[in-house]
Amino acid sequence: MKILVINGPNLNMLGIREPAHYGRETYSDLVTKIQNHCNNKQVEVELYQSNHEGDLVDEIQNAYGNVDGIVINPGAYTHTSIAILDAVKSVNIPTVEVHISKVEEREPFRQISYVRYACYKTITGQGIKGYAMAIEQELRLTIYNQQEAEKLNRIAIALGKRAKVHLKLDTGMSRLGVQADEAGLAIAEAVLSMEGIEVEGLFSHLSKGDEYDKTFAQGQVQKFKSFMDELEARTGRRIPICHLGASACIIDIPEGHFDMVRPGIMLYGYQPSNQMHYIPHLKPALTWKARVAHIKTLPAGRLIGYNGTFELYRDTLVATIPVGYADGYNRMLSNNGYVICRGKKLPIIGKVCMDQFMVDASELPDMQPGDEVILLGTADGVSITVSEMAQHWGTIEHEVTCSIASRVPRVYIE
Repeated sequence: MKILVINGPNLNMLGIREPAHYGRETYSDLVTKIQNHCNNKQVEVELYQSNHEGDLVDEIQNAYGNVDGIVINPGAYTHTSIAILDAVKSVNIPTVEVHISKVEEREPFRQISYVRYACYKTITGQGIKGYAMAIEQELRLTIYNQQEAEKLNRIAIALGKRAKVHLKLDTGMSRLGVQADEAGLAIAEAVLSMEGIEVEGLFSHLSKGDEYDKTFAQGQVQKFKSFMDELEARTGRRIPICHLGASACIIDIPEGHFDMVRPGIMLYGYQPSNQMHYIPHLKPALTWKARVAHIKTLPAGRLIGYNGTFELYRDTLVATIPVGYADGYNRMLSNNGYVICRGKKLPIIGKVCMDQFMVDASELPDMQPGDEVILLGTADGVSITVSEMAQHWGTIEHEVTCSIASRVPRVYIE
């Protein structure tokens, strides 16, 4: 097997350039480590570095028919180069994207990656050992039709590997997957017989598992089990990891647990819905906080915010909170939601703006700019839950948590 490792602009300055982000090891150290790693794994490797976009495109194109895989760190071109993306897509060689620093925690522009659309894996924040990790990748891939399986089979054979896959079965979600019928069984048998593929898992997903009436979900469980049993009867092989259940199934449908479960929103301490039969004790992991940006007293009769949708009925202490719908704080909370400060619920007045909203802080006459407020979470025995906020939005808990924008700083506490 032969791997091409491509590095873009300024990677030749490793050890000198911003060592706090990229470390003290030099590009020469990187080359040596990659060569030693590949020698130990009996993998042929070719390394290339350039500061010029066209040269990188030429190198990718020249790889066609000559290498089995590409590991690429496009440097600054990650965030700008459609040409490099198109080159990787054109040669159709399995490609892994690598970045030495943890780009997802750096400036917003560094979190944009064009080449990622053509890569099957991205590794960030592992320093130069990330390159070795890219060469070693053994990902578990999902397959939901025969065409994708045949394509992956060809790639795996070319790499001298067996790709481990999980086959998706459509039991009623009608989203992805082979059908739970004779045609689906034929596809599953074909995939099981492919030289370059090891079918490690069979999976599906419940569409009504979070509803109080579990009839449809239980029908999906039975359809999944029947398909699993029939496939084993025909092939004499039982797929090792059969899995169906996400959070709602884990909580309410034990017959759907099979070999593995996939907890989602419950990992973060939230219920899948308010229609569960059993309510486990879950502790929310998320608190969304902000600090008061400005505070002022305004007279009765004053209109607040865009379109003047709230009129003060008395002299009011108004606090401005520097969070808005661009941060994922939904406009449905206009004149509707509230924040918590020092155990008090302070109502939102006026419309939520792009970057700010206002609250009535009259219950806290000594409030000052810089005081902390809770947008989501618990403080001083008072809570704003994800479920409550979802009701204000007219949506589900999952959308609330997914809507918090990337520009909102994250602080992780162990």
